Amino acid sequence: MPALIEDGPHDGIASDICPNCHSRRIRHFDYSDATIHVCRNCKLQWASFHQTGGFVSLENRSAAHERYMDPNLVDTPSYRPYREFWRTLRYIRGDTSLKVLDIGCGNGLFISECVRRGHDAHGVDADISNQRLIDPEMRERVTFCRAENLPPDDERYDLITFWDSFEHMPEPFLLLELLATRLKPDGIIFLRVNDQRDIVNWTAKLALSLNSHFGKKLFRICFNLPHHYWNFSHRTMEQMLKRIEWHIIFARSTETPANRLFASRMLRAFVLLAYAINTLFAGGKIREYFIRPK
Repeated sequence: MPALIEDGPHDGIASDICPNCHSRRIRHFDYSDATIHVCRNCKLQWASFHQTGGFVSLENRSAAHERYMDPNLVDTPSYRPYREFWRTLRYIRGDTSLKVLDIGCGNGLFISECVRRGHDAHGVDADISNQRLIDPEMRERVTFCRAENLPPDDERYDLITFWDSFEHMPEPFLLLELLATRLKPDGIIFLRVNDQRDIVNWTAKLALSLNSHFGKKLFRICFNLPHHYWNFSHRTMEQMLKRIEWHIIFARSTETPANRLFASRMLRAFVLLAYAINTLFAGGKIREYFIRPK
């Protein structure tokens, strides 16, 4: 379970002890709005913010985030991450109709795709301004609040998903324990998170050893401040899940379609080259996990 502090930064994550292995061998990288902490023992990376961070609100939106959230850039039936997800889920659960809860549903596209496929899907999002991005026919399916504050009810879900939202939350493993009560006995949770086995992360580590000023700038970009609280490896994800008695059913490395990240053809070509290099080392920008309580 993450190490918490009662009095301290807004996010409540301890900065002097690793939330995973409890080591005090921590390296700190200070920025104007946050500090990134890196455990020298297990290599977990996490951030503490001076004011607010994590949840992408009006205060910390960026052009890159606005592009990624643009619903017009995604054709949901052909969107590769969705197709890969449904193929894997079919292998795990078969073709049965599911009751789905999407945490941090953002533009609501995954909810729409679930409904199109015949599933009963609902969502929760902390940012009410995302209401403008959601198909009007889907808005009644979305509750606007933090997932920790969902009103109690008797609904139980076959599937709860975190599409690129898990690392935005200060205490995601505590949230998993809360959500366990909303899962059916054979229910599954899906996590799609940034992964450390990524060429940009490797480049940032090299840059830090060669030029600390440039390295810190690159490290900030690949960690994605001020939006992310966490940057996991497969090992640290597995260890932190084990601490709360969850286990991984299936995991894989994958990527995000380059057109969702950049408008520039040159930048998209650079991203595709980075992805190609990732495959040589069995890495990827993203790692996906299908998990459930033991």
